[in-house]
Amino acid sequence: MSYYPYSGFYFRVSFEGLSNGNNDVSFQSVKGLEVQVETETFKEGGLLFNEHVVPVRAKCSPLILERGVFKPENSAIIGWCKKALLEFEFQPITITVSLFGENGSALLTWSLRHAWPKSWKIKDLNAQQGEVLIETLEINYNAFSIKP
Repeated sequence: MSYYPYSGFYFRVSFEGLSNGNNDVSFQSVKGLEVQVETETFKEGGLLFNEHVVPVRAKCSPLILERGVFKPENSAIIGWCKKALLEFEFQPITITVSLFGENGSALLTWSLRHAWPKSWKIKDLNAQQGEVLIETLEINYNAFSIKP
């Protein structure tokens, strides 16, 4: 029996308690499912060539979500972002990113805890290109877990 790596194009992003419907959680890309270990370096006294690198803490990269722009009043997610970014009222939530197989069953699920919006960007407007207007959400989170 042979196994193949998963394809990364069939996924869903869920915002705990925020989603208005399928369009509000339809994203064209998800980036930033990443955790790194921060380190500190200590030089050993009296020895010129010895340094010790030790792990200090885990740090998650920001989650980057991209999609076509909707009317802001039709998006609970943009309402959540506006409340944080414009009114400085943060409401941390849990975000779930699920990767699906060809039969529609979840292959992997990432649960991002204590997530809050860091930025909301709109792609440049350009009269010479007929592209969909894209918005980018950058979201910080404290930790994530993976469920197979």
